[in-house]
Amino acid sequence: MVALIYILSLFKEYLQYAFELEDCILNEWSPDGVFRSDFYPRSHSFCERIKGKVEWAWKIKVFPILKRVLSVIFWTFSVFIVILECTLGIPNLYDELIFGFFSTLLSGTYSRTLVVTLTIMGYLCFCTYYGIFNFRVSGFYGLYPYHQTDPSNLVYSALYLAKLASPLCLNFLMLIHIENHKKTVFDQVAGRGMSWAFVNNFLEYFPCLTLVLCLAYYFDVYSKVMKVMGLDEFTY
Repeated sequence: MVALIYILSLFKEYLQYAFELEDCILNEWSPDGVFRSDFYPRSHSFCERIKGKVEWAWKIKVFPILKRVLSVIFWTFSVFIVILECTLGIPNLYDELIFGFFSTLLSGTYSRTLVVTLTIMGYLCFCTYYGIFNFRVSGFYGLYPYHQTDPSNLVYSALYLAKLASPLCLNFLMLIHIENHKKTVFDQVAGRGMSWAFVNNFLEYFPCLTLVLCLAYYFDVYSKVMKVMGLDEFTY
């Protein structure tokens, strides 16, 4: 019964998304520039007409361009982050290519340093939590729309949110090349576990697997493996 509720909530979400796409296609060449929908009819008042014009301008003109601009920005950030992760285990290459660039960015005023660090850290958090909170395994884990998520899944989501905070902070400090002797608040509270050589090497070389995961996602390796194993319901 619970699985059926989850399926119906997802079906409703996808159905609403399909209706919105259909409305955008039908209103693309609207002669008066007013957004109309067969599923959400408007009244003929002046306020509703202004609202329809604003919605048409946003959905038909502004939002498609904004998506293209954001896609380029996010692609650039992603490539930059992958290069950072892959060069952590190559100190000479990192120092020559990356550390000088970071030193230039972080050598300005406090406001500039704050903007740069928050941008990088924010993008790392966004990519990590977006993937986790959109990941669903039917009957086991997932966040569902229309208030259909059960308490256990909410607790697990909060648990992952808290558990990933420390690794993200540690990875960020390594990316911007903050050494252990420069005591940050994170070092004072959690430390970095650098007393063992194995831990030190693991923290430097493990992020290189980011490139492997990116290639696996690009070539859709996971879905192909699931299809070969006969588990089509777990494919994306």
